[in-house]
Amino acid sequence: MYRRRLLALLLLALPVFAMQRPQGPTVRNGLVGISGTVLDDDGHPVAGVIVRALRPTYDDNGASSLVAVGRESAPTDGAGRYLLSELAPDIYVVSVEPSRGRSRNFATVYYPDVMDWHSATPVNTARQSSSSSPVNIAQRASTSLTSPIDVTIPWKRMIQVRGSISNAAEPGAAVSGFYVSPADDPTTTLLRIANTASDVRDQFQMDGLPPGTYDVYPTFGKPREAPRVAHVRLTVSKDLQGATIEILPGVEVLGQIQIRRFDSSASTDVSKLKVGLRARKGELVSPPPVSAEPDGSFILADVPEMEYQLSVTGLPEDTYIESARFDGVDALNSWFKVSRFSQRLQVVLDTAGGEIDGRFLNIHHEAFRDTASVVLVPAQRAGNLPGPGFVIAPQSKDGTFSVHAIPPGDYRLLAWTNPNGHPYLNEEFMKGYLGMGDLVHVYRGARIQADALVVDTQ
Repeated sequence: MYRRRLLALLLLALPVFAMQRPQGPTVRNGLVGISGTVLDDDGHPVAGVIVRALRPTYDDNGASSLVAVGRESAPTDGAGRYLLSELAPDIYVVSVEPSRGRSRNFATVYYPDVMDWHSATPVNTARQSSSSSPVNIAQRASTSLTSPIDVTIPWKRMIQVRGSISNAAEPGAAVSGFYVSPADDPTTTLLRIANTASDVRDQFQMDGLPPGTYDVYPTFGKPREAPRVAHVRLTVSKDLQGATIEILPGVEVLGQIQIRRFDSSASTDVSKLKVGLRARKGELVSPPPVSAEPDGSFILADVPEMEYQLSVTGLPEDTYIESARFDGVDALNSWFKVSRFSQRLQVVLDTAGGEIDGRFLNIHHEAFRDTASVVLVPAQRAGNLPGPGFVIAPQSKDGTFSVHAIPPGDYRLLAWTNPNGHPYLNEEFMKGYLGMGDLVHVYRGARIQADALVVDTQ
């Protein structure tokens, strides 16, 4: 029954993300390679660019995304040739991006010639025969592909945006480049584009963008200082000159941590806690976390105006975040927006988190004596974060696990031997696992014995 349910899940998932790797162990019988030529849209070779093999996965937002695999190619030679070697048989997306210091800048391009990776043609090296040396993937990758795997940079479809910078946050600081993302992209994927203007302190130039609306994150700072990040929204439909990017000072967020103790006589060293705000687009464009003061207060300075989720690290073993509110709005289960008039972030910790110890079971409910990752899936989702209420434990070995600092609630215990990123944070993906795993009720301070079902076993 469970095997039929798992098969039905995989069949349903294919239309959602056709390139997605199956969950579970990947059979790696030898290594393969991808090679080819990078051309411009007139068919001329492009030298000095970097080619990567990217594997489809699920990112920290639970969205279909890409992660780099293996080594990048050396810069393409004078004939535009590249080689990606020693890849495990798998499904990849091939990307091309400018190398550092290259004067002609462009946004990342994906095989065969698209600038949105969702439209890229996947390269299925898993269909190749086993080999210990790199080979061209030829026609084995897909019936629609031919050898070699040539990528075209569509120069004629790209646009240039240039203009001035008004930097009220740090006047005179160099704006070295930009992280760029399509405004409707739910993933944490960011394009890195250099500022190719002659004077990057008060001018900008971005080359190689396709038309669209973007979230743009200028990175700026003075020599020997950690770079700072801002955020602006930009819509472009054709080459644009005379635009102005306005970088405003960040917002100062005041915060306070309160602790609810299981043992009123115990103490907690809050100075070991670090509080941060994680932007929708990930750590690269998030403000740095700060340490709490002994009285639990903290200040997050220069926070760009955009949406975030709360991050608290350094928690004692059995401590969890009981509640968090930002200007009176839930900041534990939902994204919250920092705006010019934002004021306070209040966080309540509880030292009486629950604990579950147990063993792994395979899909037949037999003991599974190997490594797996446990995920406590809340019976009811709250808020709009990718995984509100989820408890994700580090990998456990030898067929047993122990999970600490669990907030009170009802959970199903599921485990994966080889999760492809964070698929359990994808609500559509998880629909196939409804009803699977034991339902466990965790109360404050509970110590529970339970089993976790490893759902990607045979």
